[in-house]
Amino acid sequence: MIKGVIFDMDGTLLDTMYFWDKVGDTYLRQMGREPEPDLGKKMLSFSMRGGAEYLQSAYDLPLTAEEVQEGIRNVINNFYETTADFKPGARQFMERLKALGIPMVLATATDRPQVEAAFRRLGVLEDFQCVLTCSEVGRDKTEPEIYFRAAECMGTRPEDTWVFEDTTHAAATVKRAGFRLAGVYDEASRGMQYDLRDLSDYYLLDFTDFDGFYRFAQEN
Repeated sequence: MIKGVIFDMDGTLLDTMYFWDKVGDTYLRQMGREPEPDLGKKMLSFSMRGGAEYLQSAYDLPLTAEEVQEGIRNVINNFYETTADFKPGARQFMERLKALGIPMVLATATDRPQVEAAFRRLGVLEDFQCVLTCSEVGRDKTEPEIYFRAAECMGTRPEDTWVFEDTTHAAATVKRAGFRLAGVYDEASRGMQYDLRDLSDYYLLDFTDFDGFYRFAQEN
């Protein structure tokens, strides 16, 4: 039986991972600088503070690292406020869960202001029983705390709760914690999809597969 659902946000419900590869590029072009090739890969190795310091130094920006960091944050905020959108079929998938009376919680590594800006604009923020972020929980998704809190919010047991994730590090945590795992394909993490499929109780190439997922979840 399926008693509750926990959704990841970026790369799972929302088609946003392409944006994170281009945050630094977008900011630099706003500042009149041309980014180096593959800057996105380099930026992924930094914290936000570290990335700001790198851009300030490497591109001789006439700003403090704090000002660069604030500028990057503004780029991110603007994206979630104006552009971030559902992956195909995700809105309809949520609507069908809601119609069946199945509670939903959001558990994400993205910070609350971006989460609320995107889902309020998309009109579904109130559909989540709780919104939990890693920064507020104080643990990332290599640890299960955020999932346990999400299940507590719904009053469900891990074995009756399905978690939708697109990355293997989060998926492995979900499985170790005793939850049911629905792996979701995302182009940005295509290199890990075979591992994600192996970890998953059910694997979705996209969110148009509601009937297959729901039938499996009810029967297994």
